Amino acid sequence: MSAVFQEGVRAFEEGNFGEARRLFELAVNDDPTELKIQVWLAHTHQKLEQLPEARRLYEQLANHEDPVLRRVALKGLSQCQAGAAWVTSPPPVSSRPRDRAPVPTRPRSAGDIVSAGVNAYRARFKEYVLLSGIAYLWLILGCTAGGIAAGIVLAVFGGAALGTAFMVNPTFSPVLFWLFPLALLLASVPSTFGFREFWLRQCAAHLVSFEELSNKDYSLKQAQVQMRTKSWTLVWASFLVGGLVFLPYIAVLVLSFIAILVVGLNGIMTTAPEQGIVFALIAVVLVIVGLVGTLYLSVRLQLALPVLAVEDLGVTAAVRRSWDLTQGRFWSTLGVTALLYLLTLAATLVPQLLAQSELPGLSVLGSLLVLALTIMALPVWWTTTTVLYYDLRARKEGLDLLQQLG
Repeated sequence: MSAVFQEGVRAFEEGNFGEARRLFELAVNDDPTELKIQVWLAHTHQKLEQLPEARRLYEQLANHEDPVLRRVALKGLSQCQAGAAWVTSPPPVSSRPRDRAPVPTRPRSAGDIVSAGVNAYRARFKEYVLLSGIAYLWLILGCTAGGIAAGIVLAVFGGAALGTAFMVNPTFSPVLFWLFPLALLLASVPSTFGFREFWLRQCAAHLVSFEELSNKDYSLKQAQVQMRTKSWTLVWASFLVGGLVFLPYIAVLVLSFIAILVVGLNGIMTTAPEQGIVFALIAVVLVIVGLVGTLYLSVRLQLALPVLAVEDLGVTAAVRRSWDLTQGRFWSTLGVTALLYLLTLAATLVPQLLAQSELPGLSVLGSLLVLALTIMALPVWWTTTTVLYYDLRARKEGLDLLQQLG
């Protein structure tokens, strides 16, 4: 949002609607594609009882794909059609502090976002911990069932002896050629159901924390019911994001393997050690590039699930939406993720050390503590990611301003 627009917001909040209209019109001329400015201009026309102008703007905005923008426009259009300048009168100008910030929810630093996420988590601590525990239980049950199914297939149709024979002689039996893909397929079915229940509850937390940021009361039970209608969309979106995130790393590993294979087959390390060192350095650089690419994509696409939870979008549209929201905000988004990671690491460091102990009792105790603390820490990631999503929408789209108006 431009400085002219922010000045218009300040004038609007101070009750100087004539000046606000002038500034909003200038902001619209500077950026005609920014529809949020037009919403403020329409509201200013309402305040000035210029209802035909307000109605014209609202009619243009009433079919917009953004649900918040659409809701505000429809509400304003209804008021204009009823001939009302405003539902509630603003407080007298004299009662408004002149030095207050026009947009109290912006801007937020990485620390502010994490702090807001922690506060949202604390407000529903028991509910979120229970939700996280159930999510993990579904995940463990699904993966365990998948492992058991795969094990049964391998034991019944393969067995250790047949598997060994197959590795020695691949033509041993055509059945064995399909055995491992079949086992993998059977393992993926219950595992996918487990992940679906996990992501469903994660998105329920995203939706509830977003509504709370919007000053609305929404229960986790309601959110889970709503997310169940999107459950398979969440699964496909998560698989797509995971595939995109790890694609650079997998591609680089393949290229590195090919480079190493070329070096080995041609005996370069023995006949031309200098070339072998060059190939090795290239492989190392490729691995680093793959890791950087994976990190970059994970940061840019991490908002896909919050987007799906809040907005009525499909899988590819949600991925593009996450990419658009994080455009130009990579480092600040990475800062939030890094801070969350460090906090989680600090909370689980001692139990992780215990889990690596050679003493069986301490090892079991440490593993249980790591699991318990992970279950407790996971909702902080959910709520903080939602705050990040809200903050980016506030910065880029004026979401908080629209909700103040609506």
